[in-house]
Amino acid sequence: VDPLIIDTGSGWQWGHGSFEQVCMTVRTVRERCGAGVAIMAGGVHEPADALDVQDAGADLLMVDTGLVY
Repeated sequence: VDPLIIDTGSGWQWGHGSFEQVCMTVRTVRERCGAGVAIMAGGVHEPADALDVQDAGADLLMVDTGLVY
């Protein structure tokens, strides 16, 4: 499998606040590349997030865990 790596150039984004950008990027890639590209997306913190990113076009999900300091 040849991966398609997308980097916005802004480095890592943490927290639920970046999730909207994840969905927008997934949606854009799906529209431009079609069903022939497998998309894996992260930023999933709760079940509703998984449904949202799946609706945006992701095939695989990366689930985040909570950090306790």
